[in-house]
Amino acid sequence: MSCKKRLLPIMLSFFLLVSYISMPAYANSANSASIEPYIIYVGNDGFYSDTNTAGDGWEYDAEQGLLDLYNYHGGSIVANGDLTIWTGGECVIQEDGYPGILCNGDLELFNTIGILTIYGGTSDSGHGYPAVSVTGVAEIETLPYAPITLIGGSCANEGYYGGDAVVASTAVFLGTGDVTVTGGTATAASEFGGYAVSADKVFIYSNGCFTGGAGAYASEAIYMREYCMISHSSATVQASGAGLSAFTGDGILSIPYADFIRTDDFSSWEFTARDYAVTLDGAGGTFEDQTSVTYDASFDFWNISPEEIDLTECTFTRTGYQFTGWMLPDGTVVDSPEEYIPEFDPYDAAGTNITLTAVWEAVGPTVTSTNNTFTAMVPNDWCAENGVEKILFALYNSSGKLLLCDATEWESGNDIQFILNSDECAHYQLFFLNDDWAPVL
Repeated sequence: MSCKKRLLPIMLSFFLLVSYISMPAYANSANSASIEPYIIYVGNDGFYSDTNTAGDGWEYDAEQGLLDLYNYHGGSIVANGDLTIWTGGECVIQEDGYPGILCNGDLELFNTIGILTIYGGTSDSGHGYPAVSVTGVAEIETLPYAPITLIGGSCANEGYYGGDAVVASTAVFLGTGDVTVTGGTATAASEFGGYAVSADKVFIYSNGCFTGGAGAYASEAIYMREYCMISHSSATVQASGAGLSAFTGDGILSIPYADFIRTDDFSSWEFTARDYAVTLDGAGGTFEDQTSVTYDASFDFWNISPEEIDLTECTFTRTGYQFTGWMLPDGTVVDSPEEYIPEFDPYDAAGTNITLTAVWEAVGPTVTSTNNTFTAMVPNDWCAENGVEKILFALYNSSGKLLLCDATEWESGNDIQFILNSDECAHYQLFFLNDDWAPVL
C-alpha cells in the first residue's frame, strides 16, 4: 500500500498537467525557470501569467503574480508555475475529476479573512484527487477566525484510493487560525482512505486537525518521506481508525519543545507544550530567606523559544562572600544576566530544566553584632587560601578582660561560624592558627 501511494501524487500531477493544460511548446516546459509566461486556469477561464485579468469572484495581478479570490465558488485552479493566492469572504474550490488547486511550482495560499474550503475532485474511474497538489513547496497560512478546510477527493472504485488532501515536496502550515486537513474517503469494500498530507517534509506551525481518510482500511494522517516537524501546542494529528499510527513513511517525527501522547486506541497523538524550569541555586547564599529560586513557564505558539529572564532581579547574598555571577551546567558563566535566555535541547524532554549556580568570591572574615549577639563568619575559601587550620573567637570587656571565647578546627568545604552573647562586650578578636596553634596571620 505504501509504495503505491508514494508514487500516486507524482504520477497524478504529471498526468493532469500534460492533459489539462493545452499551451504552446515554449511555455510548457516546467524544467526551465526562465521561460515565461505560463498558463493559469481559474475554473474554465485560462490566461497567461503576464496578463492582468478578472472573473467572477477572482482577480489576477500579473505584476505581483497574485490571484485574489473573494467569495469565489468555482472550479479548479491550475498553474504551470509558481502562484500566490489570497482569499477572503467565503470561498469554495471544487471540480470533479481534478484537484482543487494544481500547481507545477511553489504555492503560497493565504486566507486573510473569511472561510476557505477546498475539495479534491471525486473520480469515477480512478483514485480520488488531492485538494492541493504542488510539485514544489506548498505554504498554507491563515489568520485568526479565518479557517481553512482541505479535503481529499472521495473514491468508490475497487482497486483505488481516496485522494490525499495535500500533496507536495514540502508542505508548510502557518498561522493562528484553524486548519482542518482530511484525507479522502474510499467507499469501496477493500480500499484505503487518503492521507491528510503526503510530502517529503512537513512543517506544522498552526493550530489544526490533520486526519487520515476513512475507508475499508483506515489511513494515517501524515505520509512523510524525510521528516515532520510540529511546533504548535494545539495541533492534533490522527488516523481515521483505531489501531493505526498517525504517521507513516520513512521520515523522522520531530516536535520541538513539545510532548506527544498517544491515545488509548493508538490512533492519534495529542501534542502538548512542554513545561520548563530555570532554578537559581544560591550555593550557600540566600535571596529573601530562600536558598533557591525557580522560574516556571511553558512553550507555546507565540513563545516557541524560552523567555528572557532578568537574573539581576534575584540579589542573592552570602556573608563573607561577594557574588560574581551565575554558572551554567557546562561550567561557563552567564554573559548577560539581565537578559539571560536559557538554552534547551528542543527534542529532549529531560533537557527542559536547567540549574544555574551562584559563584562566590571570599572577601575575608566578618563579625556582626545585634542585640549583644556577636556572629563571626570565616569563609571556607579564605581559610584554604591562607592556610588556616584552627580559629578562635574571643570577646573582651572595656578593661581587656576575656569574657567568652570559642575555638574550632577548619574542615575543608565548610564555612566557619561563631555565635557568642555578652552584654559587656566592648571589643572582639579573631585568631587564625595553624595545626601547631601558631598564628598564621
